[in-house]
Amino acid sequence: HGGGFLPYQAGRLAHACGVRPEIPVAGDDLRRAIGQLYFDTITHDVTALRFLAERAGTDHVLLGTDLPFDMAMRDPARTLADAFGGPALQQVGSANAAGLFGLEGLEGLEGIRGGTRP
Repeated sequence: HGGGFLPYQAGRLAHACGVRPEIPVAGDDLRRAIGQLYFDTITHDVTALRFLAERAGTDHVLLGTDLPFDMAMRDPARTLADAFGGPALQQVGSANAAGLFGLEGLEGLEGIRGGTRP
């Protein structure tokens, strides 16, 4: 769910690694570990989603929906289009999952803008 607490408090956690003797991990190791994770887009907030992509990198964010549960985003494709444009929209909306799972990506996600869908 957008990485929960982690992407937004990574700096605090890395700082804690340097000042708390009971944490046997270096802050740089923590930052590298975060870079190995993938996050879904279920933030229910475009600003938070953009921050997540900035923090984790658009190459580590994948479209999520929570369907069929009540916490599902009403229109996950629209949220994506509101948050990203150009290559980032295609990357987060399709290419990242395609690459991660060895699938072919969806084409035409740019058509979500302006109310038209592929």
